[in-house]
Amino acid sequence: EKTGFLHLISHKTFVFANRYDLYIAPSDKTREVLKTAFLIGDDKIMSVGQPRNEQLLDEVYCQATRNKLEEKVGAFDKIIVYMPTFRDKKTTPFTFLSIGEEIDHLLENYNSVILEKQHYVDLQKNQNNCENLQRVINVADYESQDLLAAADILVTDYSSCFFDYVLKDKPVIHYLYDFEQYKNKDRGLYYSIEEATAGTVVYNEDELLSVLSLVLQGKDNESGRRQQIRDTFDTYESPDNSKQICEQIMMQIGLRE
Repeated sequence: EKTGFLHLISHKTFVFANRYDLYIAPSDKTREVLKTAFLIGDDKIMSVGQPRNEQLLDEVYCQATRNKLEEKVGAFDKIIVYMPTFRDKKTTPFTFLSIGEEIDHLLENYNSVILEKQHYVDLQKNQNNCENLQRVINVADYESQDLLAAADILVTDYSSCFFDYVLKDKPVIHYLYDFEQYKNKDRGLYYSIEEATAGTVVYNEDELLSVLSLVLQGKDNESGRRQQIRDTFDTYESPDNSKQICEQIMMQIGLRE
């Protein structure tokens, strides 16, 4: 009988995967990741987009969400959403609050606001190290898709949220301040930086502020890169993802030919 930590992980993954009959893959690239991660075959994977992304493709919904958000945080020319991934290690995660006056002046110059949605554990790590700024607002309790729907600019790191956000064809900045640590000692990466980034990659605060300033000025040259990401990772996304999923499920259970 096989024993050991790796065998335990493999066994638990197999048991988890076999609890479900169908998985969703919005692209062939994602399909291959699902097969490897959950040890499943093509027969368990539907080539269809995520239901949550229907709202990102609905301009009426996006505008209504923007209006509701502005009622809570105020009206600004640009809404920047910062949505980093969770970190397993004890390192203190970055927050725009830690930059202080520099980010406040930049946001004031362009009548903009940053809405930060961080994991609650990461927020606790940061709570004693940050200034209180009016234009950097904690929105940990807000729905992620609503923030993406309302945003003009997304700042993230390794989070997969940008795969959804590129459907809106708006600027993305990847802030990878702890790249080596995250890649080698934290959660690791499925893809390389070269094949899975949707915008400019920056590694320190000076680069971040510089690129953010350019984007706020309207200098965005990354639309082609976003299109590449959509073509590779969002191939099957459409405004009727839910309908397609329902139809495929009904076929699976014999209610439709």
